[in-house]
Amino acid sequence: MRSLLALALACVPLGLVTGADAAVPEQTRVATTWKVGPTRALKTPSAAAAVAHDGDTVEIDAGTYRADVATWTQDDLTLRGVGGFAHLQAAGA
Repeated sequence: MRSLLALALACVPLGLVTGADAAVPEQTRVATTWKVGPTRALKTPSAAAAVAHDGDTVEIDAGTYRADVATWTQDDLTLRGVGGFAHLQAAGA
């Protein structure tokens, strides 16, 4: 009987998803904190907007960021000023 079961399982095509398998969620991504500032790898808020994902946090060092604009499309995103206010001045951009 065991060999019949093994043979039956061997004949199931790979990639077949049963109802129970479909309910298993994909591995979830861990939220990231991105740090922005003149001395950091990400110099501008727009650089962070380009790499951030849903649920991430962007910490922007205090200061003035001129002529830097961004569109933030992520959901559940936290933007946080660090060491004071981050002033974002589009300056016509």
